[in-house]
Amino acid sequence: MTEQELIKKALAKITHQNELKRKELSQTEWDIYTGNINPYVKESIANRFSHKLAEEVPIISAVNLLKKIVNQKASLYKSEPDRKFSDLSDEQQKFVDEQYKELRVDYTMLEANKLFELQKEQTHILIESVNNDGVDEVKMRPIKAHHLSICEGDNPEKADVYIFGAYDRNFNDSYYDSEDDTIESSIERGKKKFVLWSKDYHFMFDGNYNILTEETANELGGIIPIVEISAMKDFLYWRELTNDVAQFCIDYNVSLSMLQQIVELSSFAQAYLKSPENLMPQVIEVGANRILKLVTNPDQDGDVEFGYASPNADIASAQAFQESILAQFLSSQGLDANLISGKAQSDKFNSGVERLLSMIEKFEASKEVQSLFEKAEKNIFEILKAWWDVLGINTLPEQSKVSVSYAEPQSLLSEIEKLDIAERKIDMGVWDEVKAISFLENVDEDVARTMAEEMEERLVKKEADGISIRTDIIEDGSQPEDRP
Repeated sequence: MTEQELIKKALAKITHQNELKRKELSQTEWDIYTGNINPYVKESIANRFSHKLAEEVPIISAVNLLKKIVNQKASLYKSEPDRKFSDLSDEQQKFVDEQYKELRVDYTMLEANKLFELQKEQTHILIESVNNDGVDEVKMRPIKAHHLSICEGDNPEKADVYIFGAYDRNFNDSYYDSEDDTIESSIERGKKKFVLWSKDYHFMFDGNYNILTEETANELGGIIPIVEISAMKDFLYWRELTNDVAQFCIDYNVSLSMLQQIVELSSFAQAYLKSPENLMPQVIEVGANRILKLVTNPDQDGDVEFGYASPNADIASAQAFQESILAQFLSSQGLDANLISGKAQSDKFNSGVERLLSMIEKFEASKEVQSLFEKAEKNIFEILKAWWDVLGINTLPEQSKVSVSYAEPQSLLSEIEKLDIAERKIDMGVWDEVKAISFLENVDEDVARTMAEEMEERLVKKEADGISIRTDIIEDGSQPEDRP
């Protein structure tokens, strides 16, 4: 397939209605995650009730459930993983460590982990070469789903071509309407820039089918520098399009906004005046320094009544219902129902064991994700090696590999709990003093052995001092002035 054929296929894919719908949903997820919830809450109220009510209701859009849940699930890189590289010399190891630090790999992977959870367990990482003041550098970054389009090959779950470009919801197939093609349309198309990657090609092009780079060949020799991290698919490249957490975040803020409207309306009493028509006062003034005169006629049926009507909305029940729905939703996501709450409370643990069990539950939930990111780390290292070699930065052994170990939860024991464990182990004969010190002070056994010997010397010295003092007392019947 030629470059022009690829461009034509790519633009047809980018402007297809199904692709635009997918990207619109991805953009919505990102907007909500980054806190731009207000327009979606207002739109939901307008669609459910009326546009007039949407303008009157005080919009609450600061409760970002989506961000809290995504950040809670994206836990793999909150602690730096342990990477071990094989078949590297000391000098090469130092180079790799410096490059990983300069590339901010841990931060990039943390952001990729967040996008993975946000985008229904699917994300991509682009590793590219960037010319910075005449110097070629390698950069890596996670790619949001609404900035990426793909062309499938024979396998619908695999991509043969990747196209990157800033998402524009207005850029659709109407730009290529041959019957209504204008100079303005051509200018607008020319503003759209895209980058294409395949095994054979790598180039930039615009919406008018023009190639904007001199070289079009893939400089990595068939390697596409894009790492996909995805859970199991179902004969389609993209996983689920809808995001139930994002939708629930909108619905929950709508519920809070409507409750706020009820609270405000319930805070004001409505004055009313009831009387026969001929006894109704024409002008009424009500205030702290005014007296309202109401005229009555005993010969006429009906009395004049003035008062205030106060709404009796059951706000407590509404709040309880919201809490119940929120707890059920969090449970359905495999999260602690107290992760987000309208009540002022926090997790309390009676011991380090309870805290550890809580952490293990969260850790186990990410085991499958961990295996996917371990594979991604290996692919990233292979692509980095290819870039370093092509750019003449460094050439690493082809057989060199990377393995990754992620931080596991550690028991947070109190000093009393640690001492209790050590005493029990010694009483059972399982530990000696050296192992107990190693556990209590968190040092290796050689250091613990040295500490034990120093402790023994101090004890012996104290005992010796005690014996000599006692001897002095026995001999002359006195004792040192500084002792009681």
